[in-house]
Amino acid sequence: MAICKSCYWASPEEYEHVAMVAARRANVVWLAKDVKSFDKFRDACKKSGETIQDGIKKAVTRSLE
Repeated sequence: MAICKSCYWASPEEYEHVAMVAARRANVVWLAKDVKSFDKFRDACKKSGETIQDGIKKAVTRSLE
């Protein structure tokens, strides 16, 4: 039972794993005026040949260095 309680699906705000795999998830939504920023980011990712997910990971990692 403890393993299930520490899963993302049971406790999405604070969890240790996602279905027994070490993982972290983030659901980000761009609304209204932010949609233009998302579209620019998506286009930049396409130009560099990376997925949006990889582009976000790269941006976050760079911001922490």
